[in-house]
Amino acid sequence: MSIENTETFGNYLIHGIDEINLPDAISMWPSAPGWKLISTIILFWVLYSAVNWIKYIWRNRYRREVLRQFNLIQKQSGNNYNSVISALPHYLKVTALQAYPRHDVANLSGNKWLAFLDSHYSGPPFSKGVGEKLLSIAYLPKDRWQITESESKALINMSKQWIKKHKEVTDV
Repeated sequence: MSIENTETFGNYLIHGIDEINLPDAISMWPSAPGWKLISTIILFWVLYSAVNWIKYIWRNRYRREVLRQFNLIQKQSGNNYNSVISALPHYLKVTALQAYPRHDVANLSGNKWLAFLDSHYSGPPFSKGVGEKLLSIAYLPKDRWQITESESKALINMSKQWIKKHKEVTDV
């Protein structure tokens, strides 16, 4: 036996054994047309949902920014509610100017402003109870506010809830 003539030079034990041919790799894309249709519909639904979620996040960025600034003031002031309370009218007006047309919001003051806040929010009304204190905070000096600590906390919570949950023009 001559070594040069064998096909399996170097390994005499596997002489004459053929290689096993493996099948093709399985495709991740379904082969049936029904599954292709369902996959395409799911893909478009996921893309549509993602675009709407991004629009929602982008459209509500003003709320997050106002709440971030408001929380920063609240954190810096500690238990001094007067500095937090004095910022409420400003942040409510800034939020309203971002969400609604300027000509509808900019000239509102007094009871019309409180009625506007009530009409765009389903929570406790600003035109009754502790919400009315917002007018004295906006227009009177601090020594004439006549607001207790519990009323301050309630007004802060009402204002935060209005910023978070008011209805935008597109929501109406």
